Amino acid sequence: MFDPPPPRSGVPPGALDDPPDPQFWGPPERPPHRRRPSRASPRLGTEARVGLAAVLAVLVSAALVSYDASLPRSAARASSAAPTTVVRRVVVHVAGAVTRPGVVELPVGSRVIDAVDAVGGALPAADLDHVNLAARLRDGEKVLVTTTDPTTTTAPPPAGG
Repeated sequence: MFDPPPPRSGVPPGALDDPPDPQFWGPPERPPHRRRPSRASPRLGTEARVGLAAVLAVLVSAALVSYDASLPRSAARASSAAPTTVVRRVVVHVAGAVTRPGVVELPVGSRVIDAVDAVGGALPAADLDHVNLAARLRDGEKVLVTTTDPTTTTAPPPAGG
């Protein structure tokens, strides 16, 4: 019938005689393609990039400072943002049932009670329940302190009577 082939030297018994078919297992895997760096533009490492960014930041800052220093003061102010007026005081008119009615100047953030105190306080006939003493004052505001008795006036009596 069938005669087995003679044993080969160096091949263990039961091993395949022929190598496996590469098409059976699929194409062999290729290693990923690697690009060679060009000699004309070598790549910078991370530390070199950070260093370059720091040097550029210093150069830009120095250029801006020297440019600002070279401008005349009026041009430097004109180039800044819109000017803001800072009001540090408020001027209010306090009238009505107070000791010395008139115009007073107070710090920003003052309250109506501060304005009443600045003119000597309220008269005994003053109706402070109708005045918000805790309200913040605005520049140019008039504070009117009314009286509890409608017949009482704070104006001086008419002359000649």
